[in-house]
Amino acid sequence: MTDEIDELIKDIALKNGVAIDRDDPIMILQTMQLRFLAGNKKAQVEMLDEFKEELEGVASRWGLESKSLAEKILNNSLKASKETMAIQLQESVQATSRAVGSEIEIKLACLNEPVQWAKKIAIYNLIASLVTFLTACMIIVFFLFK
Repeated sequence: MTDEIDELIKDIALKNGVAIDRDDPIMILQTMQLRFLAGNKKAQVEMLDEFKEELEGVASRWGLESKSLAEKILNNSLKASKETMAIQLQESVQATSRAVGSEIEIKLACLNEPVQWAKKIAIYNLIASLVTFLTACMIIVFFLFK
């Protein structure tokens, strides 16, 4: 600080042509002004540090809030995606079930005629067997009572 005062005294002497010394009242004002500026500088540094801490706190809160919001959005998107997939899967299962059911009905309809034909043949075979049995019974009765 003494270097600053010495430089100031030299500067005043050179520029203004006035010689002053350290005991001059103007130097008292200069000293007071330097102390005032140093105090202001210290107060400003403290205020800036407080402001910096507040900004960091706000930024941290914003970061946490945005992270929380992003997680909510992501979870809601995932939930909606799962619901959409479940609906699509259900619709696909129903469509496949209808398609398989209609194919089975078509195949059963195609088999209905041969089954009816086989049923008639079975009835005719049963009648023929019955006629053969009755004929055999009549022949046995005829030879027994003859």
